Amino acid sequence: MRLFLGALLMAAAALNAAGPWPAGKTCAVSLTYDDALESQIMNAALDLDQRGLKGTFFLTGGSRSISETPKAWAALAAHGHELAAHTMTHPCGGSSGGFKAPEDRLEAYDLKRMAGELDGSLQVLRRLGATPPFSFAYPCGQDWVGEDQTSYVPLVKERFAAARGVMNGASDPKTVDLYNTGTYNPAGKSVAMLKVVVDDARHSGTWLIFMFHGVGGDYITTDADAHAALLDYLKANPDVWVAPFGQVAAAVRKFQGD
Repeated sequence: MRLFLGALLMAAAALNAAGPWPAGKTCAVSLTYDDALESQIMNAALDLDQRGLKGTFFLTGGSRSISETPKAWAALAAHGHELAAHTMTHPCGGSSGGFKAPEDRLEAYDLKRMAGELDGSLQVLRRLGATPPFSFAYPCGQDWVGEDQTSYVPLVKERFAAARGVMNGASDPKTVDLYNTGTYNPAGKSVAMLKVVVDDARHSGTWLIFMFHGVGGDYITTDADAHAALLDYLKANPDVWVAPFGQVAAAVRKFQGD
């Protein structure tokens, strides 16, 4: 079995030799964390730093954690992690569970109001020490405003170099839309399953983007031990290029010739 896996990975490396990944790498993995949650500072960032890995933190700019502990988030940028935007208030449509008051749902937004959210999030990133180019993630994976669901993707393209969506699955670097990439939600998944999706990316030469929320706490939670085991598995397989979302997006953009 190991010989078979080794043969597959050698074949993948050969196929990807002219692709966007660095020499000797078969795929890319980006570890992303949404909403600026306390467990990300307490657990996820510590796990990353202990292993020399860099992640992307999509910050909800108006979150309590940022207002109360800005130095902790600024330290992530100083240590080489990517701080990225996730709006100021995380607006979602009413179909996303109704956890927002009607006046704060996407149906109540227009493009002007959304532009203000995006600009505000950029101000937060700069205040925390992040530098351009900046990345963005759509709250709830929804890229529209108003009852008529007008796309706000043009506003994102004016301000950000790439954007993560929530479509399930890894992204093919040849065809991925850099303003709506795929992703994978690891919450509740076993370590064995997390290893399987990494190996699938290695075999297919794709870009796997993990979308974490809580790590060992908060909500949409990934078990802390599972998170640590995933990072250990990535470190144990040097053919995997582990890099922040924006860094991989830039490599893919160059590969696509944009």
